[in-house]
Amino acid sequence: YNLGVITVTNSSLAYNTAAGAGVGGGGIHAGGKGLTIQDSTLAHNSATYFGGGLDINMTGPIVLTGVTLSENQGVGGGALFAASGAITMTN
Repeated sequence: YNLGVITVTNSSLAYNTAAGAGVGGGGIHAGGKGLTIQDSTLAHNSATYFGGGLDINMTGPIVLTGVTLSENQGVGGGALFAASGAITMTN
């Protein structure tokens, strides 16, 4: 979990688990001022709550460019759950 700015580039986040009551974001749980993910893969992550791949609740910009979200599992939003924030996604 991060309250600042997160930048992920040319990375693979795979086979991670966020377990516990109310826990989300098996790959990334972001709650800060900005999230940028570029040319990366989030795959086979899981969460017992929201957002198997990504759980987002932030005020800053959210930019996903060339991101693959595959085979993630969560109660709400297997690949992605966004409680707040505006998301820009491009391939």
